Amino acid sequence: VTDTGGSQELIATSSSLSPFAVAEESDDGDGGGGDDGSTDITPPSISSFGVSNPSGQDITVSLNSDEDLTNIEVSISGAETATLTESDFAGSGSGTYTATYEGDSDGEYTATLDTAEDSAGNDAASGQSDTVTIDTTPPTISGFSVSNPSEQNVEVTFESNEDLSSISVDISWAETTTLTEVDFTESDNTYTATYD
Repeated sequence: VTDTGGSQELIATSSSLSPFAVAEESDDGDGGGGDDGSTDITPPSISSFGVSNPSGQDITVSLNSDEDLTNIEVSISGAETATLTESDFAGSGSGTYTATYEGDSDGEYTATLDTAEDSAGNDAASGQSDTVTIDTTPPTISGFSVSNPSEQNVEVTFESNEDLSSISVDISWAETTTLTEVDFTESDNTYTATYD
């Protein structure tokens, strides 16, 4: 560049800048791996734990859970002893779990819930228990008799070696009727009913 006085000045300019890269690090705040870090420490909710006698000398244990159970243990005590585990139970997820123990003895059976764990190992068992009595032996009946105590009345009498919950006696000939447990009175194991 030359001015009016003839002086020259060299001016050098550059229109380029040295390029540089900026690495921007992103953090989604999840601590890595996409895991929110939460831990299941809540045990399942168990309800309706019970034992029943469906037939013969068998007992059925049932319970309800609000989530899947991966480890179950129920101890049987009383007339016989045994342990039922998750492989004995039918059921999965939330709902009803049932298992049947095939017994060989009459008597009282108690089922106790020892373990009820979900997949995280949370145990909901707190000693829940229930009891059922099995009696497959029929009572012994003796001294069965029919008499005419007065007029046209008919009296039926017999003895039993144990309390009876259901009785049915058919009367036929001149008249027909059926006497049931509501018609009988009991005293010292002797049952008596009168048909008028």
